[in-house]
Amino acid sequence: MVNYPLFYIRTIDLSVLCVSVVRSTNSPRRLYLRIHFIHQTWESRIDFREKTILKIISRSALDL
Repeated sequence: MVNYPLFYIRTIDLSVLCVSVVRSTNSPRRLYLRIHFIHQTWESRIDFREKTILKIISRSALDL
């Protein structure tokens, strides 16, 4: 079996269904499911990471 590298030509859409268990604020004994849908493009994730890294670098430079 031969493995070939994958090259993506177009933007990859990431769609994620997030499910979490959350405690009720009214009654701590009650739990409920929080379900939400996230849709984000790969490019926007990369852009967010770059901006975050730039913020960290600029803060470090100010501390010098």
